[in-house]
Order: sequence, then C-alpha cells, then structure tokens
Amino acid sequence: MFSRPGDGDQSVIVQSNLSIELWSLLVSIFAMNLGLLFLESLSTGVITKEELDWVTFHQRDFSRIEEATALRLGRFIDQGLIQLGCRIGDPLSR
Repeated sequence: MFSRPGDGDQSVIVQSNLSIELWSLLVSIFAMNLGLLFLESLSTGVITKEELDWVTFHQRDFSRIEEATALRLGRFIDQGLIQLGCRIGDPLSR
C-alpha cells in the first residue's frame, strides 16, 4: 500500500486501483497463454509434457472459448498433427 501522511482514504484508493490493475493483467495473461500455446504447438507441430500439464491443471478455469481451443488441441494431438516432444530454444519458457 502506498500512503503519505494525512492521506487516509487516498492510500486505500491507490491500493484498490493497483489490485484491480493487477487482476486485469493476470486475467489477460492467463487468457493469452492457452492461445499462445495453441499457436506455438500448431506452428511447430510439438507440445511438451509441461505444456500439457499446464493445460490439465488450468482446465477447470477455462472460458468456453478456451475449452474449445483445448479440445481442438487434443484433436490435433489425436490426429498426429501435433506430437508430444520437446523444443530446442523453447520461446514459451522465457
């Protein structure tokens, strides 16, 4: 919390605004991760075990669009279009 002497209510407002901004940032980052993972897997033809673990761990929090994306990813794996493996110089781990 950021406060200055005599601010009182101002410090609560600043903390509240920071919490809202942080929450919005986390939501947007989380929403993008499955999409980025999907695009990366589709473009390289590879998905790693860690990425599959991430999908299964977070699937209960997915939106309907993310659920559809995860199902499509699974179908591509089933069809053999995406292989379980590793990437050299994995850009998603940076």
